[in-house]
Amino acid sequence: MPFPQSFRAALFDLDGTLVDTAPDLTIALNTVLAAMDRPSFDVHDVRNMIGGGARKLIIHALEQSGGVLGDDVIDRMHKDYLNYYSGAIAVESRPFEGCQDMLEELSSRGIAMGISTNKPQALAESLISELGLRHYFKAIRGWDSVTAPKPDKLHLLETLNAMGERPENAVMIGDSRHDQQAATNAGMPVALVTFGYTAEPIENVPAGRYLQSLREVPELFLSDGS
Repeated sequence: MPFPQSFRAALFDLDGTLVDTAPDLTIALNTVLAAMDRPSFDVHDVRNMIGGGARKLIIHALEQSGGVLGDDVIDRMHKDYLNYYSGAIAVESRPFEGCQDMLEELSSRGIAMGISTNKPQALAESLISELGLRHYFKAIRGWDSVTAPKPDKLHLLETLNAMGERPENAVMIGDSRHDQQAATNAGMPVALVTFGYTAEPIENVPAGRYLQSLREVPELFLSDGS
């Protein structure tokens, strides 16, 4: 069923919401860990560590594999990680089931769409372009292209501003507490997917709707999209 109000716009998280990026993120992470003689992680573990950006992912992995290293080492690992990942960003990453059909339907109904992601801007643009989805989105804003990233509300508000939309006319669709907090602070309702990247049970995070599939997203909108 739709929310009790109508929306003109939708904001999406990227990793774990629109695209299953965990396989390529896992390869990039294990590459830099191997250079430090640290054990590798499987993709299931990495799915529960994604969400705060690449540097935090590396720190989480170090914490779980022998302890955090110095900032200078983490900086180097972060740089090497981004260099590797940028060249292999869509090798195994795929949109989640129903993603393109959902985007096509919302587009046909005149719903403006944007992405607010804690990926760097250039990587978010590259991933969406390589997957052939860029034309659906009026704006994409990574963590490094906004005043403050999620869970700060400014990430969402600045993405909406770039789209020419206002928060009272939009809904946030994500997969984590960061998405929920940013939306709540921005005065936006939020729907959370149940198949995303979060270490805590998603049902513990307050949301207006929980989505089992991206095919359910159009149900959030009243039929006229007004």
